[in-house]
Amino acid sequence: MVEASRHIVMRLAPEVFAEGRTVDVIKEHNSMAQEHGFVAVGKFGAAPKGAIAAIEKLLEQGHPADLYLVHKEGDEFRGFRAPLRWVGLKRPPERYRACHPAYYGESGRDPTAWFVVDAPFVLAELKDLKLASSGRDLVTVMSECRTATMLVEGSTKAEGRTSD
Repeated sequence: MVEASRHIVMRLAPEVFAEGRTVDVIKEHNSMAQEHGFVAVGKFGAAPKGAIAAIEKLLEQGHPADLYLVHKEGDEFRGFRAPLRWVGLKRPPERYRACHPAYYGESGRDPTAWFVVDAPFVLAELKDLKLASSGRDLVTVMSECRTATMLVEGSTKAEGRTSD
């Protein structure tokens, strides 16, 4: 059964230069998730306070929510999804703090928001996601603006593949 719910979509660069090398962001997070059973994902830049508050409330009430990481590849948007365990504007609880990619320390900044996911990111469909605020199609909105983080509604369907 496909369940409609609210989720957070966060744009990101597919690769960053850190630790003297080019790092594949999805692969780096997935490696940590596979090793530990979860991974903390940091959001740098403006904090999405409204989206965080909405998802925190859902998780506290026992409702599922996902984190979608999205980047542009050619003319298309590519999304990866993982189930959220915890979100917040403060540092994650102690048990999650060390479980993020090492390259975070090279940015010289602290994330403004944190997301802890329960599993590796899998390639996910974006076509059924709509902005929670307006009902507009996510892919259309992403092609028209550079908003970094959005609260969306839609199904929890995924293509079922991890990023290799």
